[in-house]
Order: sequence, then C-alpha cells, then structure tokens
Amino acid sequence: MKHRCVIIDDESPAIQILTEYIEMMPELELFKSFDNPVKALNEIDEGDDISIIFMDIDMPQMSGLELAVFLRNRTRHLIFTSAHASYAIEAFDLKASHYLLKPFGFVKFGTTVKEIIADDASIHQNKTREDDIIFIRSELKNKLIKINIKDIIVIEAMNNYIQIHAPSVTHTVYLTMKELKKSLADRQKFIQVHKSFIINKNFITNVEGALIRMSNKLLIPIGTTYKDDFDKYVKQKTLKSGRLN
Repeated sequence: MKHRCVIIDDESPAIQILTEYIEMMPELELFKSFDNPVKALNEIDEGDDISIIFMDIDMPQMSGLELAVFLRNRTRHLIFTSAHASYAIEAFDLKASHYLLKPFGFVKFGTTVKEIIADDASIHQNKTREDDIIFIRSELKNKLIKINIKDIIVIEAMNNYIQIHAPSVTHTVYLTMKELKKSLADRQKFIQVHKSFIINKNFITNVEGALIRMSNKLLIPIGTTYKDDFDKYVKQKTLKSGRLN
C-alpha cells in the first residue's frame, strides 16, 4: 500500500528535493505539493486519505505552526521541515510526528519515514490481534472464556445454546446462532451451510456429496437453503484443467 504525501513549502528548491526523496521510496507517493500555505489550507480535504504532510514553518501569509492547527486532523503524520531548531517544542506541542532540520539528506529522510511506517504497521497488527479475539460467557456463572476467532472450526446450534468447536476444545455457550452470526458478519472465512451450522472455510478437509468433512473429523450436512451459496463458493475455488478430454 502506498502512503500518500503532501509537501507544503514556499521554496521551490525545497519542494523539488522532497519530491525526489519521495520518488526514491516505493512506499510513498506524492499526492500534492503547495508553495502557498493558504492554498494548501483551502485544498486539502479530510477525505484525501493523506498519510504524511511535510511542512515548512517559516512561510508568508501563514506559518507552518499556524497551518498545522487546521491541518493536523487531515493527515496521520505531520513532519515539520525547518531550518530553525527553535520551533521544535512548539511543533511537538502540535502533535508533530517528527521534525527534520534543514538541510537533511536522503538517509535522514528515509530513516524518519521508515520509522513512522513501521509504527503504523505495528499499531495495525495489534488492532488486528484484538479484533481476532472475543470473550464469551460459559455455562458456569461469572466465567468468561477468551476465544481466538481464527481457531473456530465449527459453530453448532443446540436449542437454546451453541457449541463452538476449536482444535482442542469445544465450548458450550448460552447464545443463539443469530447472536453469534451477527458478530461474525464481516469475517469472510465463515459461511453458514445449515440452519444449525456455521463453518470456517479454512478448516474444510473435503466435500463428500451433501456432507462437509472438517479438520476435526466432524461431518457437517449442507442444508437446502444454503446449498447454492456453498456451491458457488466451492466453484470459485475449484481448479479446472484447460485441456479437452
């Protein structure tokens, strides 16, 4: 994924140097550059999905520090580029991600960008890990069980409760299939194949007619209501030879 960048600097040589640096990094792409801070204020929109704004501080009409008050919420990262170290404290008060003191070379630029990209990746990874965990109430009062969603093989409806089959354990939970299905709605790895069964596609071993064999040896029936959707999924994943028989 490319990280969109914007340059704001009233000096053309500075814009040219940053443009060249951005082009040298495959992770980055230059979205826009401005030599007028007021124009930048009017043209940068929250919906532009900007990752990094590189902004000078000493500019006519509006300083970078003044402009940052309005633009900070329109970018994930704000990096000030200035020839004056004296502005650093004010810059970080405005939640700047970094402060590059001019003149700086490509190595310093690249190291700074790599650091904030790595931080973004780490935050995303941690968020993903949190999103892959749910807590459920067990049949025992006041007991919560943590379940890694990626480990769920089969969800089976049993009257007023459900069973969650994982590789080494089966959890019995006082929930309805509808309630759990709602929490899995945006997870493409799960598919309902019967009114009483939701399965994790990653754990399918084989399909035997109207039965699905899962990795934990369970045989899951394919219900008539769900057959078309499951057949469509299997068809999309089936390799076919281009050779004529």
